[in-house]
Amino acid sequence: MHADRYKLDFRLTLPLLAIAIFAACIGAWALIERNNMTSTYIRGYTDVWNSHIKRIKQVIGSELHSQHADILEILISGFNDDPGLVDLAIIDSAGKVLFANDPDLKGRQAASSFMHFDVAELAHALGNGAVDGQLVLTEKNFHSLEGISERDSHRLQGLHATHRIPLHSASTLFGGAEEVILFIDLDYSHWLDEINASVLKQMGYFSIIALTALLILIRFVRARLAEPIMAITRGVEEFKRGSAADIEVRGAGPVAYLGKTFNEMSRDLSLTLDDLHHNRQRLDRILESMADAVIATDSHGTVERMNGVAERLTGWPRSEAVGRPISEVLPFCHVETGEDLSKELARILQSKKKIPLAQARLKTRSGNLLWISGGTAPITDKDGQGEGAVFVFRDVTEQIKAREERELAVLSFETGGPQLIANAEQRVVRANAAVLSLSGYSLEEFYSLKLPDLYASQRDKGYLEFLSTNFATDDGYSGRTVRKNKSGTFKSFLETVRVQRSKSGEPSHFIVNLQDITSLETAENTYQALVESMYDGVLIVGKSGIVDCNTRISRMLDADKEDIIGRGIMDFTPEFQPDGSSSKERLRSVVAELGSHGEGSIADTKYGKPVEWALTGLSGKSVEVEASLSSAQIASERVILVNVRDISQRKRHERERESLLRELAQTEKLIRMSSRAYGIVSWEIDVESKEMHWSGNTEEVLGIEQDRLADHYDGILEFIHEDDQAEVIAAFEQAFASREGFKLECRIRRQDGEMRWTNTQAEMETDIYGNPLVLRGAVADITDLKTAQEEIERLAYFDPLTGLANRRLMQDRLQQAAYHAEREGQIGALLFIDLDRFKLLNDSLGHSKGDILLTHVAERLRRCTREEDTVARIGGDEFVVVLPSTGTNTDQAAKGASRVAAKIQENLSGNYQVGDHYYHLTASVGVTLFPSDGDQAVDLVHHADAAMYQAKKNGRNAVAFYHAELQTSADSRLEIERDLRLALEKSQLELFYQPKISRDRGVVGAEALIRWQHPEKGFISPAEFIPVAEETGLIVDIGQLVMEETCQQLAVWNKGQPRGQCISVSVNVSPIEFRRSNFSESIKAIVARYNVEPEWITLEITEGVLIENLDDTVAKLYELKALGVKTSIDDFGTGYSSLYYLKNLPFDELKIDQTYVRDIIDDPNDEAIVSSIIAIGKNLGLRIVAEGVETDSQAELLIKLGCSVHQGFLYSKPLPVELFSEKYINGRQQAKIQRI
Repeated sequence: MHADRYKLDFRLTLPLLAIAIFAACIGAWALIERNNMTSTYIRGYTDVWNSHIKRIKQVIGSELHSQHADILEILISGFNDDPGLVDLAIIDSAGKVLFANDPDLKGRQAASSFMHFDVAELAHALGNGAVDGQLVLTEKNFHSLEGISERDSHRLQGLHATHRIPLHSASTLFGGAEEVILFIDLDYSHWLDEINASVLKQMGYFSIIALTALLILIRFVRARLAEPIMAITRGVEEFKRGSAADIEVRGAGPVAYLGKTFNEMSRDLSLTLDDLHHNRQRLDRILESMADAVIATDSHGTVERMNGVAERLTGWPRSEAVGRPISEVLPFCHVETGEDLSKELARILQSKKKIPLAQARLKTRSGNLLWISGGTAPITDKDGQGEGAVFVFRDVTEQIKAREERELAVLSFETGGPQLIANAEQRVVRANAAVLSLSGYSLEEFYSLKLPDLYASQRDKGYLEFLSTNFATDDGYSGRTVRKNKSGTFKSFLETVRVQRSKSGEPSHFIVNLQDITSLETAENTYQALVESMYDGVLIVGKSGIVDCNTRISRMLDADKEDIIGRGIMDFTPEFQPDGSSSKERLRSVVAELGSHGEGSIADTKYGKPVEWALTGLSGKSVEVEASLSSAQIASERVILVNVRDISQRKRHERERESLLRELAQTEKLIRMSSRAYGIVSWEIDVESKEMHWSGNTEEVLGIEQDRLADHYDGILEFIHEDDQAEVIAAFEQAFASREGFKLECRIRRQDGEMRWTNTQAEMETDIYGNPLVLRGAVADITDLKTAQEEIERLAYFDPLTGLANRRLMQDRLQQAAYHAEREGQIGALLFIDLDRFKLLNDSLGHSKGDILLTHVAERLRRCTREEDTVARIGGDEFVVVLPSTGTNTDQAAKGASRVAAKIQENLSGNYQVGDHYYHLTASVGVTLFPSDGDQAVDLVHHADAAMYQAKKNGRNAVAFYHAELQTSADSRLEIERDLRLALEKSQLELFYQPKISRDRGVVGAEALIRWQHPEKGFISPAEFIPVAEETGLIVDIGQLVMEETCQQLAVWNKGQPRGQCISVSVNVSPIEFRRSNFSESIKAIVARYNVEPEWITLEITEGVLIENLDDTVAKLYELKALGVKTSIDDFGTGYSSLYYLKNLPFDELKIDQTYVRDIIDDPNDEAIVSSIIAIGKNLGLRIVAEGVETDSQAELLIKLGCSVHQGFLYSKPLPVELFSEKYINGRQQAKIQRI
């Protein structure tokens, strides 16, 4: 870094400084020069424009009239040659531009047209502007303006002024105004560019001269100063890296002398540093080789050095410890008191003496505590002044712990039960006070004895045998022995001998534990008595299995002792334990762990607490036990002593408790969740004090803040609906009196005023004596439920569209009315109302508009019926009115029903407005009386329906009363509908074809006619089933069938025929079919499917289609025309004949109805009508076809009138496809009608 600084100072600093000074001088001069030139220019430019303004003022102030407008515009636009002019305008007092140098701005508001126009300045000019003298131009700096438009974005600085000019009193150019405002906006930034260029040019000359002088200066400094200093710098850097400096400096002088002196000094210093480095490395090796930890500090106690042992013991890496206080790296505390010894470290540093570190503990960086031992010594200079200290210490934690363990072992040995310790030769080397007390011997006498010396006899075999073995495998013995004390008394002991081995595996000591069982053997001479006396079950398990047990364990296993002894533990253990572990694996693990610890309790192993185990008795009974295991040697055999305690009841209680706790927690969770999810608020009332407490979600559920609810139960009446308050008080009082709960529905008013329905359920909690303690309840908001119930009830009994009663409610009221009329001797009436031609309107208008029509009809029905009458909509456009009483005899009732029916017809018939259009409706009404025509609601509805159909047959918009024959007709229609559906399914419908005959060309086409041959009833006329099909919608399926079969047959007939000999077929289209939105698409799809030419098909449409939804009809006709399908007006003259339709719609054919042809010979009117139809058709270019031609005279007259294409029985009846093909298709070349 130092070398870099020198480089920057001498090689760059001086030149940069010179450049900076030069640039500052040049910049200051340029700024002053530019300001002087700018000021001179602005003054001159201002003077020029002041003179221009004065001239403009003179012109404007003179007498100007409207013919002078062009002169003024030329004057103002003439200043556009000035490159500095931006805006020059004359503005009236309202801020409107009258004249401007930009003609496009004329007539606009100045505030939105001129960038720097200020309305405040306009007001000032109007009030205080100068009239005479020079104009004062205010300079504007455009740098400070926001929102500069694109045309002004290049401007930097400019001038603008706003000045009032009084007008000549006779001037009319400005509309009689007394004064105007002259607004000027100037931009002189282009002149600033020239000024800047001039200044820059002069700066360039100065810069060239200055740069030349600067280069000369840099060359001089480099040769005389920079290069020698850089040579010295390189030498210093080499010396810093450890190399001796060898600086080459040419010439003489101070810098050269400095370089030579530095060379000599660096060589001497390098030798000294080498010696110092060598000594330091040796010191580091010595420190690292030491077994003790070493830390050196300076005089302030800051760590300077430490070896690896110190790093390991303190936990501080050397890189982090160096530079830290010794008290932080080596925090001592007193071994007994735990006192912090940081202050002691400071005392050690100041003492300048060697001080041992005793009774101290070190807290490592990780927080562990170590016992340490060592000392400190001061580090002094040659004058004896302290330079620091060195701390030397070692970890003695393990030694301290071992010492403490030994002390604890000795203490335990001395204060424990009778115990001996013998050496490898079995000589007693230690005996505790308990043994001395039992034996009567002194300690010195014991030291002269061996283990077998005190032995008298043994209850269990194996003690002497054990002591005489080589102990290669046996590590202990357990059994009962008899020993004789110093006084000659014999005592019985339960004796355990454990072998303690050295690292080599050889026995080093024998530890003998004695338990005096003399008193026990006095009471019972066998260990069986001891085992049987134990409350818990006992098992003694040997290598061959269970060798003994007590009665307690036999009861647990539900077996005799003889059945238990000899079996293995697994014979009484299920395959898996309750925790799911394998019983075999777990038993193997427990036994192996016990065996690895020799004699002793399982508590010495990882099974530190008794083992829980599942047992199964011979009868299958399951028992859960707690087993304590220990190993022992009985009669020279290694066994496992198992103490078994039945914990089945305890485990059952624990499982029940856990199950109850889980259920309780789950129940509480579900209650909380359900309370939140279903909006339930809970409360409780202390029966004695009547204090009431609420749960915390009252605001969320009830909309009432909790602090607004009173502490007393009657305080809630504030929020209860007035009509429900008495019921609420009664419910609470009844609960307190009867000590029972209650259920209650009431309305609560929320704080925001909204009324909500609630359901409250309360239960009384009592003590064990039945005394009431707390009344608890839950409140749920059931407003939505109430609303849903009301909606369900409304939907169940009322029509959702019109709000009228539905069929269900109507039938119920009708039945009740029939019973009442029969009981009271009254006669009522049922009116069945059907809207005429509504289906056509609904299909053409769309169902949404049809629904609007139905609501209007319902409203009119309400207005013309009484309150006790029932008005119902039972489906589609069918309405029913139930009149409970219309008279006491049939004539009176019939007249009353007729009056009501006529009134309904009068109200329903007429125009209905839907949107911007009006639609005309009429209604047909069927009437039946009850109970004279029946007393069952279902039958009465059928009767009225039949009467309604009779009204439609009578010409629609009529009223008809029921009689028995009408029901027969209705039943017949129902039967036709059922059979017609079956006919469609079983293909009973068949197409017949009737030819169209031309006098010149023979067969020119045919009409496809549907025929139904019923398998039982025979031929059924189309006049019978077509109306039923149209009413039920089956006409759509029939029309699809006719179109499909027609196209299929055309493909067969015209296959391979020349174009001129291809036959065409006409198909009748029902209005219901035609009004379907996809009618044209379906025709197109069928034509494409059978690959027939569209021109082979003619669709016959009745005139009635044309008057309904004309726009849709026109669109579909033109779609068919574009497809190539021909269209024909069927039965022309019988419907809404209109020349408008013939003129404007793309029809190809016109068919004269047979009603006119039938009497054409005898009735001149019919002849005139037919003649007119033919003339109209020919003039419009339509082909004329006469249908129903049955006689030669009819044919001759039609030809005479100009109609040469006929269809009728004169030529042929409708024929099945086989006969038609044989007669007219197969021999089509000869199929000409000769008489025509």
